[in-house]
Amino acid sequence: MLVANLCRLYPAEDVRLLIRSLSERTAPGGGIVILDALPDVDRPNGGSVGLYALGLALRSAGEVHPFSAYATWLFDAGYVRIEAETLGIPELSLIRATRPE
Repeated sequence: MLVANLCRLYPAEDVRLLIRSLSERTAPGGGIVILDALPDVDRPNGGSVGLYALGLALRSAGEVHPFSAYATWLFDAGYVRIEAETLGIPELSLIRATRPE
């Protein structure tokens, strides 16, 4: 299952509910991939998401959620092997998780 450039447009509670709903639709052994922006503190290469996050906050109810929040939501929804990877594309990261078999 792929969720791309969506989570940052919504508040944390809505994203938590989305992940829970997607978990119910993910087959055992299946996975979820979330492609979205992560805050600067989560980006080991020093890429800057701060200005983007500010603009997002000014124009929507969304926010750039930290990896720790995604990891908690995914774990609570029953996913395991939760990991993040910073992509070479500015501001984007990839979060992967799997449903146990």
